[in-house]
Amino acid sequence: MAEVWAASRADGEYRQEVAVKLLKRGMDSDEIVARFRRERQILAQLVHPAIARLLDGGVAPDGRPYFVLEKVDGEPITRWCAAHGADLRRRVELLLEVAAAVAAAHRQLVVHRDLKPANILVTPAGRVKLLDFGIAKLLAPDAGEAADATRTGVRLLTPAYAAPEQLRGEPVSTATDVYALGVLAYELFTGQLPYRRAGRDTATLTAADEPAIPRPSTAVLTATAAGSGDGMADPRAQRRLARELSGDLDTIVLVALRPQPERRYGSVEAFAADLRNWLEERPIAARPDSVGYRFRSFVRRHSFGVSAALAILVALLGGLAATVWQAGRARANAVAAAAHAHRAERVKEFLIGLFEVADPDQSGLGSVTAAELLDQAGHRLSRELATEPAIQAELLTTVARIDRSLGRLDSAESLARAALASPAVAASDRHRGAALATLGSVLLAQGRLDEAERELAAGRELLGHDPAADELAVARVESDLAQVAFWRDDLDRARELEAGVWRTYRRLLGEGNVLTAIHQRNLGVILYQQERLDEAEALMRASQATLVRELGADHPNVAQSYVNLAALLESRDRAKEAERLYRQALEIRRRHLGDAHPATGQSLQLLGVLLLEQRRYDEAEAAFREALALFRAVDPDHFEVGKALHGLAQVAAGRGRPAEAEPLFVRALALFRERLGEEHPFVWLTQAHLAREIARQGRLAPAEELLRESRERLAARLGEGSEPVAEVDRYLAEVRRARGEPAG
Repeated sequence: MAEVWAASRADGEYRQEVAVKLLKRGMDSDEIVARFRRERQILAQLVHPAIARLLDGGVAPDGRPYFVLEKVDGEPITRWCAAHGADLRRRVELLLEVAAAVAAAHRQLVVHRDLKPANILVTPAGRVKLLDFGIAKLLAPDAGEAADATRTGVRLLTPAYAAPEQLRGEPVSTATDVYALGVLAYELFTGQLPYRRAGRDTATLTAADEPAIPRPSTAVLTATAAGSGDGMADPRAQRRLARELSGDLDTIVLVALRPQPERRYGSVEAFAADLRNWLEERPIAARPDSVGYRFRSFVRRHSFGVSAALAILVALLGGLAATVWQAGRARANAVAAAAHAHRAERVKEFLIGLFEVADPDQSGLGSVTAAELLDQAGHRLSRELATEPAIQAELLTTVARIDRSLGRLDSAESLARAALASPAVAASDRHRGAALATLGSVLLAQGRLDEAERELAAGRELLGHDPAADELAVARVESDLAQVAFWRDDLDRARELEAGVWRTYRRLLGEGNVLTAIHQRNLGVILYQQERLDEAEALMRASQATLVRELGADHPNVAQSYVNLAALLESRDRAKEAERLYRQALEIRRRHLGDAHPATGQSLQLLGVLLLEQRRYDEAEAAFREALALFRAVDPDHFEVGKALHGLAQVAAGRGRPAEAEPLFVRALALFRERLGEEHPFVWLTQAHLAREIARQGRLAPAEELLRESRERLAARLGEGSEPVAEVDRYLAEVRRARGEPAG
């Protein structure tokens, strides 16, 4: 509509650099000229140090209107922050400057409607300047503006930053700019937009249609660093930033981004006030909705999401129910009964406090997710119940277990260690055993096998000595110990433990129970690894049938069954069926657990291996790279990181790029040695893969030495007739052929 020219004063009075905004030739319809003049009038009434000043205006000799603005030398705010390495506090400070300028416009009844980085520059002095009120709107429009809007029906906006009501062509308000500031905050904090609307019919977009926005603290864990050498961010920096964002900043941004205008911050000033509260480490005003609102609105759209949130409540209430039951059992002992009743009351108070939040009808602030609920629980437990250490420690352990199941491993570890530090836990074998077992389970999920085994074994011993210990709690620990044995390739020990766990669950809960079915499946996986395929498939299919019947086909636990069965089918050369199941599981996990959950990473790894075997290298590489970024965010030294690196190395090898494959195999091998130990077959098979790529580069002597060592170790562990030994023999034959010797 207009063009902007750099100009300078030419009358000799004084020197001044300015920007001249001139209506483009051919764009002089009555409607556009009126809009251009309105922008000039809007700027005339806006006086603020963070808004580019209007200096003059008039009509050019050819009849086109123009106005003269303060010339701003600067960079878009996002680019400036990246170029100057601005930390989170500095970004919040800049955002406050933007908010102050927008609030000043609102006080003049002006809504900007197009807040985006290109319109927000940061000068060399580090000050913000807000530009381009070209599509701004007066909240009290003149007759001409109202007529234009009615006549044209044209929506002028930038979709990525536009509020839902803008996209639908509905009336705008100051809440529209609050939303855009939320998008800007999200981008400044995470380096990415909340979501993309490409290809969607924005004209019919409703609040329920808007996709769930990941918390900023979650988004940074899956982000890649723009322009980094391998396309991946520093995982330690990502985790540090995620911790800073977690909690209050997550809440502030997501409140600003609510689809319903009336449920956002009531004003830009309120948004800015909470940002200042965060800077000054004061409590923020934003609060999640009441559970009633969350239940009514969320259940309609995401039934599993509500199930996940309610699972947290059920897990915590389980402790309350057990306490009430124990109080009944203790009727004969008045002191014990009083203690149990008191514990029940304190747990109830904690739960009520956790779920009792601001009334959305009064505050306009809203929605709580399962993860936010857990964050609140962790924060509250750290400062509440200080005079009730036994109750505090038990709840810390419970929330840690839930965190672990949702893939929030850093939080789970922190809570479990906090529980172990409690004097009340030290005084009770049962409580200490439960806390140790929970910590061990978290360490297992992080791939820290030595530490996991130590904590799990200690927890199992304490629980085993407590006659009042829950049999199922003991069985859970033994199942985790079976997983440790499985990853150490001690399959006989793993089978023995898991078979015992399955028997316990069948006896206590029955054949048709979901948990019984999960342990039946676990045993099937171990039998599959022992190549007892018929027994394994029978157990897996029986387990899957129970889980589908009890949970429905679209459930993460059913997704795990699909993954396990797919691996077995793949080993039976039924690749097409296996790929279908892998992709089905991946879709379920993305939808219900999110892109950053370790289970999603597992699906990506397994799919990548299948694609690799089919020589679909581009697809395999994409799967391994996404898995690598995900697991690096969990722990840069996770053994799943090694598996992803191994997969990428195999992709490079398959493409005939040994120099590219070699360093990837080296990094994978180092991680496997650290996490799995020297005796694990995967260590020596990976060394053989590395040796093959060394040989392909002409370094035959060191390659042969590595291959012979790998063969010796694998034969001792797996036997002369095993497939890994045969694979290494093939590589040795390649080396001999390269030397011109007989292959045999």
